[in-house]
Amino acid sequence: MRNSAKLLVCIFVWSSPVFAQSFSPGSIKGLYGIRYSGTVLPTSVFPISGPITGEGQFKADGKGNLSGSQTFDVNGLICLSNFTGTYTVAADGVCTVTAVSSAVTSGCPSGTVSLLGVLYDSGKTVQFIQLDETKVLSGEARKQ
Repeated sequence: MRNSAKLLVCIFVWSSPVFAQSFSPGSIKGLYGIRYSGTVLPTSVFPISGPITGEGQFKADGKGNLSGSQTFDVNGLICLSNFTGTYTVAADGVCTVTAVSSAVTSGCPSGTVSLLGVLYDSGKTVQFIQLDETKVLSGEARKQ
């Protein structure tokens, strides 16, 4: 009987979410630096394909809204763009972003971007992938 009670206590303590953290849109708030890389596939709107790498900043309000700017290189074409969007954050730290990007540089793409990510380090770091059919990229955002 005594060993059974010890085993039950050990199982309960081991399976309890003692270190679990709950996230919310307020977990992403303030200024973040972003960096990403991947591959762009050609489309009728943007016929250039090849490697892409970029960086920039965004500001999140902690209520699900963000805005920022970025510079990226698509196969040698340097592009500047601004973006605004919305984000959601689930309690487990999984987040989604939908943003509309407006090209500042002539000949560069504009449009809607969809990202899926996960928060780390109390929301100070977000690792993400882009969910669009024409891009295969991943990156990271870090609180500044």
